[in-house]
Amino acid sequence: NPPEPKSFYAPGCSYNDLPGYKGNLDVDQSISLKILKKRVREANVDLHAGRCKHKHEDKDAFLLRFLRARNFHVEDARTLLLGDVAWRKEFGVDDLCALSAQEILGCDPIEVNNHYPHWTHKHDLLGRPVMYEKTADCVVDSALQHTTQDGLIRYHVWRAECNVAQLHRQTHLTGYQVETFVSVIDVDGMGITQISRKFLSLVQAIAVIDQDHYPCLLYTSPSPRDS
Repeated sequence: NPPEPKSFYAPGCSYNDLPGYKGNLDVDQSISLKILKKRVREANVDLHAGRCKHKHEDKDAFLLRFLRARNFHVEDARTLLLGDVAWRKEFGVDDLCALSAQEILGCDPIEVNNHYPHWTHKHDLLGRPVMYEKTADCVVDSALQHTTQDGLIRYHVWRAECNVAQLHRQTHLTGYQVETFVSVIDVDGMGITQISRKFLSLVQAIAVIDQDHYPCLLYTSPSPRDS
């Protein structure tokens, strides 16, 4: 018997069996992908603009992320994608990536991390980068004594682009598509006093950016104490 073709995702990855992912599309999903490709060509936009960290992402996997985010409604996915292209140009994402964290925040990043503990460390068994966030120790009002909300938002985008670059490094190293990173959020001990207006404003702004410009890239895990 001929050997089985190599899977697109790592063995054991649930994406190999989930509908809507490359290598596991039904007829309607395949048609939607084909139509979206045609719509993108007709729009004559440069999908790489503002996406210097995404250059090596598989094109089908890239478009499928936008389709999944809009339940495979082609026009909705096209609107999301073209909106992302325009935002990246307006926000200056490529220029942002050329800066350091200190240049973006206007302070030593350690000062921010003291009030918003977060870090990326190693990878899980499927090669996905793992991000940790200790939300219970996050005091946005204190972090804003060292930077601005705009600085924190720009810093979030900068970190997201750095994590995307890690996805592509892991794809190269493992030989399989790695298109999500894992987020471990520790909320143990979080109190109501932390949820200030500034906290909510920042969280809402970041949530919109993640949903509109980094769709289907995040796998969220609870704190180990909660899992």
